[in-house]
Amino acid sequence: MLKRIRYCDECRCEREAVVKERNSTYTYRNEQFEIIEEYAECTECGNAVTDEELDNKTLKQVSDLYQIKHSVNPEMLKEIRKGYDLSQYLFAKLLNMGIATIKRYELGTSSPDTTQIGIYKLLKSNPKSIMQFFEQNKSNFEPDELKTVEKKLESFIDNDDIEDSSQRLLEKTYEPHNNTIETGGITFNYQKLFHMILFFSREHVLKTKLMKLLWYSDFLRYKRTQKPISGTPYWHLPYGPVPKKHDFVLGTMAGLDLISIREEENPEGYTMILIQAKKDFDPNIFDHADWDVLRYVEDYFKTYGSRRISDFAHEEEAWKQTRDEQIISYEYAESLRLN
Repeated sequence: MLKRIRYCDECRCEREAVVKERNSTYTYRNEQFEIIEEYAECTECGNAVTDEELDNKTLKQVSDLYQIKHSVNPEMLKEIRKGYDLSQYLFAKLLNMGIATIKRYELGTSSPDTTQIGIYKLLKSNPKSIMQFFEQNKSNFEPDELKTVEKKLESFIDNDDIEDSSQRLLEKTYEPHNNTIETGGITFNYQKLFHMILFFSREHVLKTKLMKLLWYSDFLRYKRTQKPISGTPYWHLPYGPVPKKHDFVLGTMAGLDLISIREEENPEGYTMILIQAKKDFDPNIFDHADWDVLRYVEDYFKTYGSRRISDFAHEEEAWKQTRDEQIISYEYAESLRLN
């Protein structure tokens, strides 16, 4: 057996340790993997001891299984980026990711989560979809960087494809939650979400308030009929429940010229983000039950500002019983204070 000297927390000193094997289950990117891992055991007391080399080996083993399951690997991710002839730095800005994150993915020291895998797979299957990210994240670039990226992406510009790419990208983002209690048991419907936003923002609305209006609408519809309006997954954030990846949703709509997003400073010196519809909502998107809920929610919170509606949402069991960035199950709709 392979032996080594390692510090033992139980013995509180360095001891001879022997390398053994055991069956283990690890959770990686919210998925479970069963492996046979190597670990170090103190020969004096029999307790497992920390061994960085073996820990890194285990992490790589689990990461490799994750990549195999999702058909991704560092070389594929690198090839996708190089297909646009972009540096890691510019590619990271284009996707609104950190440069360190892109480097780790391409080195294989870390793996993208399921949402990011969906983005990479979309770029691989439809290279022109890169233009959606470009439209959303233009503000990330300095003027000279913007010119460089525009030049690199000239061959991918096709405005007719942008809306279709947006649809698929949003569907990929929420796909892991479809037909579970996290979407109210249905498949996410991006058109209904878009038109809910257009409905509530037709006379402009503060972003924080808009997020709560969407949540209350979907959850109240589920409370009444066991079916939400849009099937959007919502998660717990400090200011209350919001659609998962809500900034991505709003950025997509702004990129499609459906809404405008502007900042204003209020008398107290706080920056307010206002959402204004630029297109009319389609009333035919919604059925009678949807309309009953949308009008009720709008009327109920008509006099509420962002702070007041956030405070109101904080009193819901759905927010009290969940933690930061945890998906809020539609089961909590039963305890909603609206009827």
